[in-house]
Amino acid sequence: GMNLGFHLDVGSRVDSGVVLMDARKGEKDEHVNFVVQPSPWYSGAWRFEAASQPGWFLCFQPPTYLRMVAQAPKAVSHAACVLDFTLIDFALMYKFIDIKEILVALLQNVPEPGWITFDQLKCQPNVAEYFMKILQVPIWSDDDLQTYFHGHSDTWEVCTEPCAMVRFKKRTQ
Repeated sequence: GMNLGFHLDVGSRVDSGVVLMDARKGEKDEHVNFVVQPSPWYSGAWRFEAASQPGWFLCFQPPTYLRMVAQAPKAVSHAACVLDFTLIDFALMYKFIDIKEILVALLQNVPEPGWITFDQLKCQPNVAEYFMKILQVPIWSDDDLQTYFHGHSDTWEVCTEPCAMVRFKKRTQ
């Protein structure tokens, strides 16, 4: 299988990138083993320390980077990195879905020219379920949808004539 792996230069104490590495079952590999320990700062959060090199921790550097950093065990953070992670049951992950993820999944399958009316959008089961189960509010009005789409005009194109419609914004090349 694949595991998160790292190569540390302990002498230089320079941060290391994290990559996917092959980790064969039953084989010891110091580059993929972590010791999981409770966060000293956040209840219910965890830190991942390199098993072979104490003092080196997994950190998330927004927006998309995982790194290994040398850090004191009780430090709050490291250079705008996140050291403490919360783990959730995968069955609950749907509670963290953003409306954009629902809309992208729906609108990427609309045939050219790609327009869908607000009424068609609101009738989609995934959209209705998102508002009912996740946001726990009624589906937005046309005005609310229009405000959302205009606020995210880098992604969406809105047309109001002959009726309110939306589609992915065409990218200019």
